[in-house]
Amino acid sequence: MIRNYSQAVLSKVVFAAALLFTCSTVWASNTVQISSYFDNDTVSGAPSFEYLLLIDNRDRKVRLLDKSFNAHNTWDFPNNIGSKSLAMSAQLTKNGNLVLLTHENNITTLSWDGEQLSEINIPAHHHFDIGTDGNIFTLLTEDDFDDKWDLELLRSDYIVEIDANGKTVWTWHAKDHLEEIIQLFSLPEPFTRPYWSYINSISVIKETHPTNDERFKQGNLVLSLRYIGLIVIDKETGEITWSYGKDVFETQHNAKIIPNGNMLVFDNGIKRRRSRVLEIDTSTNKVVWEHPKEDQVQFHSQSMGYADRLPNGNTLYSIPNSGTLVEVSGNNEVTWEYNRNRTGSDALSKLMTNIFDARPYTSIYIGIIKRDHPDRKP
Repeated sequence: MIRNYSQAVLSKVVFAAALLFTCSTVWASNTVQISSYFDNDTVSGAPSFEYLLLIDNRDRKVRLLDKSFNAHNTWDFPNNIGSKSLAMSAQLTKNGNLVLLTHENNITTLSWDGEQLSEINIPAHHHFDIGTDGNIFTLLTEDDFDDKWDLELLRSDYIVEIDANGKTVWTWHAKDHLEEIIQLFSLPEPFTRPYWSYINSISVIKETHPTNDERFKQGNLVLSLRYIGLIVIDKETGEITWSYGKDVFETQHNAKIIPNGNMLVFDNGIKRRRSRVLEIDTSTNKVVWEHPKEDQVQFHSQSMGYADRLPNGNTLYSIPNSGTLVEVSGNNEVTWEYNRNRTGSDALSKLMTNIFDARPYTSIYIGIIKRDHPDRKP
């Protein structure tokens, strides 16, 4: 049974965790202050991304920025997002629409010109992704009374796929795979964590795996179970095709398959008090790249986290709790950094400066949008 209060409780947990630890470290040199619409934020170095989709909860806008931080489009938060509500994640569709997830349990779609096209009122949490056909995949929680272990209540997650008409066309329930996940990760039985699955990110595999590995075929889904590890599920059968992370991660976030077929993930390191971005070879299950190295400047984000591989091989990642974005090369050289000006001392002001995710886009992707819709400005 789905209970509407579950997301409210979850949001409080996420927000409390976000306030536990903040840090800000500048690696790159030649820091420049941005004073136009970024409230004296600073940048240093030179980014390689071409466009960046960035949420700013401080002035309630989403901007599509070029590498000089000029805004090529700006969306105001729609009226259905409350004045103290936070936007958590945003993506652009191929036709130039903006899809926005807030912690108030709704997914809103805006046109390129900012018109609200649709609103899906479901208790979605943490994250969403868009499939190659434009359908939306997101996460919800459900409560399940357990007879086998005589536990009063187990809370878990399930996935929904929503089509362009707002209709749910596919679901996957973690509770149906509890015993399998226990075996895959050698978890204790009974596994008595009340909210046991705690899925905090979902990623659709959008390209054919370079080695044609069927475990990671196009359309399959990568899930991050915060306290357990990573799994990949077959979209057609619902079966778990790959699992990884036991004794490696500590409350990881935002796992995805990158173009070379490897897995990229932000590992928060909640116990070691040191966060890192890892690349895992999915054929050997070995870590093949890590940032930062132990002899480099360290950082720690208690909760959340985002990482993405750029076309030139660099990696873009966020340090959410400090409002920082970093681009780093394959040899661990920091090439660019953006830091938000954290002036407020109250809890809400700190949350407003957090960067939950930031999506890089290529000029080809943005060029297609502008080509197909020449009337759109700028």
